[in-house]
Amino acid sequence: RTGHHAGALTVPPAALVEENGQNVVYVVRAGVVERREVRTGLADPDQVEIVDGIAAGDIVVRNAPAILRDGTRVALRHGG
Repeated sequence: RTGHHAGALTVPPAALVEENGQNVVYVVRAGVVERREVRTGLADPDQVEIVDGIAAGDIVVRNAPAILRDGTRVALRHGG
């Protein structure tokens, strides 16, 4: 199914990483990356619904490089 439920948390598809068959996103908290296993719901080409694993307001990494790991220190860059 495509789309998403009204009011659902969504992320761009580029934020999802598959690791060992598990959907994962990386969030930034106080300049440190945290790996979060997530459960996905509905999706369309622009957004994927996240049913469990992150909360509203979490800063999600898009296009995470393969070398990114839990605990990595990062600086935020907005835009681009």
